Amino acid sequence: MISSKLATAEDAVREALIYALEKKRYKSLNDLFQLLDTIVTLKNSNNDYVFSLNTDNVPGYSDMSTSEETVDYLNNLGNIKITSTNNNDVISFG
Repeated sequence: MISSKLATAEDAVREALIYALEKKRYKSLNDLFQLLDTIVTLKNSNNDYVFSLNTDNVPGYSDMSTSEETVDYLNNLGNIKITSTNNNDVISFG
């Protein structure tokens, strides 16, 4: 998913570069080339995030044998908040 978004962004910046050259808007070129370089670097780093949850290390989780026990366990975790600040996802319990 991230890779496809970055590929779309790369195409858009390349089009903007061509447009800036055609219209002789040279002041934009440096910023556009820096942006393109950043996008290409991100795209090549293969940052697609894969989330997997390993329940082996969750105390008490392996003891649950029914859906009801699972719901009770999750309810006992308390208030779970998922927020995003400065492009960082934060999961807090409390």
